[in-house]
Amino acid sequence: MTAAARPDGTWRHAKVPSLVAARLRVSTEEGDVWWVSPEPFSTAEAERSGRIDLAVVSVRGVARVGKQPLPGLVTFTDDAGLRVRFVSGVDGDFSGALPRAGSWSVRVRSSRVALDRTTTAEVGEPSARRGEAPPPAFVDVRFPDRAIRGEVIDAEGNAVERFKLSIGEAGTSTDWIEEFDDGVFRYERIATGTAYRVTAIVPRRTSATYLVRVPEDDDPEYVRAVIGQRRELRGHVVSTTGRPVPGGRGTVSTVPSGGLDYSWFSSRGDRAEFSAHVSSPTDFACLFLSSPGHAAHLSRQELTTDDHEIVVTPIGGTLVLSAPTEPLRIPALFRGGCALRLSRLSEMRGAIVDDRGGRIEVVTPPVEPGPWSLCLVTRGELEAYKGGDPEFPGCVHGVLDAGESLELELPGAGPPGSS
Repeated sequence: MTAAARPDGTWRHAKVPSLVAARLRVSTEEGDVWWVSPEPFSTAEAERSGRIDLAVVSVRGVARVGKQPLPGLVTFTDDAGLRVRFVSGVDGDFSGALPRAGSWSVRVRSSRVALDRTTTAEVGEPSARRGEAPPPAFVDVRFPDRAIRGEVIDAEGNAVERFKLSIGEAGTSTDWIEEFDDGVFRYERIATGTAYRVTAIVPRRTSATYLVRVPEDDDPEYVRAVIGQRRELRGHVVSTTGRPVPGGRGTVSTVPSGGLDYSWFSSRGDRAEFSAHVSSPTDFACLFLSSPGHAAHLSRQELTTDDHEIVVTPIGGTLVLSAPTEPLRIPALFRGGCALRLSRLSEMRGAIVDDRGGRIEVVTPPVEPGPWSLCLVTRGELEAYKGGDPEFPGCVHGVLDAGESLELELPGAGPPGSS
């Protein structure tokens, strides 16, 4: 027998059969089960009225396999028969409420990656300062996968059905060629603590090269490789006085992108010339350059055949950066229409890095003065960023003066167990 609760929460079961064993169950209109009476009771002995108190624990979380987000259906169940369903978005994120904290069985079904698997998750008890509402409990629903995963698409976002993948360990000249179908790939022969370069290849075209790191204690990040036109960015590097500055080393990344693609270059010769190839369906690229005796430079460049002049300054400032680490969002720096992952900045020679305790803290070598922003963004937001002022919810901003330091700190401690 069923009865609908009124807007004030009251409910009534009429004409209940007598002398039978029964249980009460509270379900939502969507069919989620929020409460089941712990023991059967006899309708002959049941009280004529009763009260059911439902706990509410706000949650937010992310579903992923390795670093790949899992859009689909996330279902929480327990041994008592409680069942609550969430829909996860393109970034694998979901939010809502559960009837209790504690241990849950979690099933994720994602048609996008043909995955249907179950794991367990702990939902923490909400806590807050007196007079404040507790923040949502964070739930990381992750299925470990020690493999480099990804997808290959064209400039319009359509899956590339057949392609080859060139994979090589960073710092070596040896590449392996693998063939794949259906627009997706998975490569297992990897080692922890190593970085790999990955390039998708189709007849007469390639993707950009993506640098994928395999952490010691986590899975590699998901790669979204875009097949595009191979183009050259040429230029030279000068100081503020107009003198050539050779010996610099930098990378070029396409705009927009997820920040994993790169093309290395060096400034050499009497004019400090450089040349970098990018494969992109877009018209812009971001150049990150570190030159001897000068502050690190980050700028957005148009992909034209012109000889680009890059001006570097001898006196920079120090960025003191701090951000929580979590699987749902990525800490990134923004300047002049470019996005730079904090992990990329931490690899600069002379950078001081501390990534313990659910946070990453980076003190940089000298970088260019001017406005800088530090933001926590989802992978989807980073891939869609095309320039302009960062207007994401999780950002802090500041202006760095020459010879000074600028502290940018994002709040939050990172979820338990995040990496």
